[in-house]
Amino acid sequence: MKRFIVLIAWVGCFVYNANAACPVTPGSITTSDATICSGTNPGTISATASSGGNGSLFYAWLFSTDNGANWNAAPGTNNAQNYSIPAVLTSTTWYKRTTFDGGGCTQQETSPVKFTVTPQTTIGTNPTNQTGCEGNNVSFSVTASSGHGLTYQWQEDKGSGFANLANGGNYFNVTLSSMLVINLSSSMNGYKYRCVVSSTACNDETSNEATLTVQTAPSITTQPSNQTECNGNDATFSLTATGTGLTYQWQEDNGGGFSNLSNGGSYSGVTSTSLTVTAATALNGYDYRCVVSGTCTPSVNSNSASLTVNELPSISVNPSDDTECEGGNAAFSVTASGTGLTYQWQENNGGGFSNISNGGIYGGATSANLTLTAITAGMDGYDYRCVVSGTCTPSVTSSSANLTVNTSPSISTHPSSDAICETANTSFSVTATGTGLTYQWQEDDGGGYSNLANGGIYGGVTTATLSITSATTGEDGYKYRVVVSGTCTPAVTSNEATLTVQDAPAITAQPSDDTECAGGNASFSVTATGTSLTYQWQEDSGSGFANISNGGVYSGATTTSLTLTSVTTGMNGYDYRCVVDNSECASVTSNSVNL
Repeated sequence: MKRFIVLIAWVGCFVYNANAACPVTPGSITTSDATICSGTNPGTISATASSGGNGSLFYAWLFSTDNGANWNAAPGTNNAQNYSIPAVLTSTTWYKRTTFDGGGCTQQETSPVKFTVTPQTTIGTNPTNQTGCEGNNVSFSVTASSGHGLTYQWQEDKGSGFANLANGGNYFNVTLSSMLVINLSSSMNGYKYRCVVSSTACNDETSNEATLTVQTAPSITTQPSNQTECNGNDATFSLTATGTGLTYQWQEDNGGGFSNLSNGGSYSGVTSTSLTVTAATALNGYDYRCVVSGTCTPSVNSNSASLTVNELPSISVNPSDDTECEGGNAAFSVTASGTGLTYQWQENNGGGFSNISNGGIYGGATSANLTLTAITAGMDGYDYRCVVSGTCTPSVTSSSANLTVNTSPSISTHPSSDAICETANTSFSVTATGTGLTYQWQEDDGGGYSNLANGGIYGGVTTATLSITSATTGEDGYKYRVVVSGTCTPAVTSNEATLTVQDAPAITAQPSDDTECAGGNASFSVTATGTSLTYQWQEDSGSGFANISNGGVYSGATTTSLTLTSVTTGMNGYDYRCVVDNSECASVTSNSVNL
């Protein structure tokens, strides 16, 4: 009632329109309903003029905030055809205009215009940083509040600024509060995302940015390689890998399949990029690989890499001394183990060891077996050894072995023929060289050679000197030789030597005195037995016996009969005798006889 009283008080302010008639035509609001953001002013509400009535017309603008349940006079100047809203709106408000007639017509109202007030857009929860594995999906979400018609637009910054996203490829729901990013790739790592939240009336609001971290699955870029080391040395297997949050586990296959290694013993770095095998010994042929795991799955296995352990050279059987005959072949051998073995034989001929080359008498100088062909006596006492080298160092040198060269029997001085007197002693000797000499004397009594045995007249039949004791004339003409044998063959036989056994001289008929006339011839004769007898007549002219030589009055001075031709008286009383001799026995002298 108070509202209408106020309005009636205004009637006197308007001019009466005598030509009008009831009812009053209220006109209409031409401003359309609108949605505005809380805190903004919709501006002026336009309306057409009212008409009719029986008195003066005037206007009153009313507003309602409860959908017309209650109306209040609009603040400010409201007795006007159009209404300028004087303040911002913070809630939905309806406006209408009422036309009053001073002539008593019934007041008329326009249809209301509605200003829907949307609250300011507010982002309640900003998107958060997301982390995902390559190939997986993540989502970014935002929560916002507003009174009306929120829309969303997700944006991406690859490094050159934010730009709107469109659905497709990696992105879905880019215009919803929660955006899905699928099939992440490593190239997207570090991309930033934000959401622009819009409403029908309010200004856009932009969320905080959120970063995408793309974690990559383990990937091996450099595989471990096979390793070859010498026995006792260290081996290292390494790899390089990419991925997020990588861990490493080395494994070993000793023939029964791969199993995890633990640090200790020969192994270190079993959970790092490099596995170290210390002092590799009995691990030859073992295989190694690394299992690389990470934040993302699956883990990956590296290629397997093999460990080859080369053995150091080692000699198990040294060369042995060798004894061979001159002209024969000698051999020295070594047995060794190790990887990539090579051999070099050396010789020490008295001046120190030096390498041997193949050629001449040498073969196999760079093998496990050295051969020497047609060795000479001058090589006796030479030493030989082998230097064994291999893939691994150091080389090893065998013990030295000695070469003994036995020489074949050789006679340098042969036995010589000998003549002796019966019952005398003699010997035959030989001088020989060679190794391990033995002797066997043989006798040929006319029926061929046969071995002698010690006993009787023989001694030393197996030595270098054969002795014959008290030889008889029965052995006269026998031949002797020696067979010299030795360690080496062939045996050698000496030249033969002849034994001459002479009978001792014996006078069986003595010479007789002889009496001749001066100028006549005289003779003296002797008869003797023995072997190879010689005769020497002697004369004693008063001063002792002296040998006679043929010549002058003498002839037959060395025969069994001495002849004196044309003897003289001066020779009267001379004495004569004969010395009968041979080469080996003692001489005998005949009786002296007188002329």
